[in-house]
Amino acid sequence: MRQETSHSRADSRLITKQNHSIEAVREVFEAAFFECHVDQDDDLIVIGEYRVIVKCNPTMVQLNAIFPAQKGASWLTVLESINKMNTELSVPRAYAITDSFEHALVFDFPVTIGESLSPRTLVEAYRFFEASLRRAVTFYDGLLR
Repeated sequence: MRQETSHSRADSRLITKQNHSIEAVREVFEAAFFECHVDQDDDLIVIGEYRVIVKCNPTMVQLNAIFPAQKGASWLTVLESINKMNTELSVPRAYAITDSFEHALVFDFPVTIGESLSPRTLVEAYRFFEASLRRAVTFYDGLLR
């Protein structure tokens, strides 16, 4: 009888174009002891230092974090700040969203699945994204709530 090794267990959790799903991604984060849940929009919410929204499609796992701008911040100030950050910091990428009442900054980081994405690579990408968010939050000191 063949004994299962940790390497073979990890291989069975590889995320591929064929088996990609929010459930498969959730299992990776839970196995790494992250607090997470799937919301009503079928997005995975991972709670670490920041609240990260995880979306999945056949080609990538998308990590997103949304930070509301300070009340009273103008749309022009938000856009100028994003342009400056995207020029000075390559990761995370930033863009703005707005509704008639509030502006927010969205940071994202795509993790390509390629032929397959290992659990370790996904968790390391998440940790890199969180470290990048710390830099971004410092960069935007005073603009974010």
